This record gives sequence, C-alpha cells and structure tokens, in this order.
Amino acid sequence: MTSQVNAARRSPRGVVTEKPIPIRLLPAERAEVAAIAQSESRSLASMSRLMLLRGLADFRAKNAATAN
Repeated sequence: MTSQVNAARRSPRGVVTEKPIPIRLLPAERAEVAAIAQSESRSLASMSRLMLLRGLADFRAKNAATAN
C-alpha cells in the first residue's frame, strides 16, 4: 500500500485539491471536453483546469484592453 506522502500527484504542486469547484455543463459540452481530454491522454479534471486557465488568460487580456 502506498502512503499519501509517496503517492503520485496528477495536479501541479500547490494546487488546492481539497476545495474543488464543481461546474455544470450541458451533456454535449461535457462530451466534447471528455473527447478532447481523451485525445490528449488527460483526465476530465485536468482538461477542464487547462481550459479554465486558458479562458482566464483570455479574460484578463480582454479586460486589460478595455481598461486602457
């Protein structure tokens, strides 16, 4: 049996894993994300996090552009 200390981590160091953020998707949206995740050999959570981070970067860029 592997202890928690030695267990492999899938998320980057420092990611808060105790407080997940649930999101609701339409069935077609979930299926699309799942298909992309599978094609990239990622978990659904990992793919969702990556998409959120890309969207966050885009959101910041658009808000910075409108603030100037």
